Amino acid sequence: MTRTRAEFYTRLLSERGAILEEAAKRGADLGLPEEVKGKLGTSGAASTLPGIVTGDVLDVITRVANDLVSPRALGDELRCLVKSVYGDDYDVLATNSCESALRIVYGALIAPPMLSRGDTYRARCIGLLERHTEHHLSYGTPFPAKYKDLFSDRGNTAGELGVGGRRMANLDIVMVPVAGARYQLHGPKMIPAPLLLNSDADATVAAVATEDPDVAENRV
Repeated sequence: MTRTRAEFYTRLLSERGAILEEAAKRGADLGLPEEVKGKLGTSGAASTLPGIVTGDVLDVITRVANDLVSPRALGDELRCLVKSVYGDDYDVLATNSCESALRIVYGALIAPPMLSRGDTYRARCIGLLERHTEHHLSYGTPFPAKYKDLFSDRGNTAGELGVGGRRMANLDIVMVPVAGARYQLHGPKMIPAPLLLNSDADATVAAVATEDPDVAENRV
């Protein structure tokens, strides 16, 4: 009988071989053709084993790749599409990845300017402590310091080494826990698992609005 989460995961690791063997037996009962075994992805959003690109998408990619199109024409088409929905005050910037888009947003709208003599002023960005924190909040120095390597084993964080070179100069990322959420340590490596089932939106907004991080943490 296990009494703690650490004991549970220790036992789970020791039974890993038996669990995989049982899973293989259950998988054999699914009747999958041999040619697709080991080639099925769960979804397009799963980073560990994403689904393959479907044939209709591949056909469009192949067709467009053989067309001679100006990047400016593509940009203008995107601009007209967005403006037709949101209005002429909105514009578009095309990027080739989510990470490049995030870096442009942080560099243009949040991080302090670098073209000046001496050091820059400090800028602050407030973010909620949740499942994907290591992605969109990894472009500055985490504050308070206890969050500096929170998800270092799971993804990319701007910890002491600024993993991936993401961390921008003089940009602080203030981490605010979600009110009502639980942040329990789970897994063989005991990584924090944000559990947001009982989160309180109004109390979270109040915690973000306060200027004192200690008060914000006491509220949650």
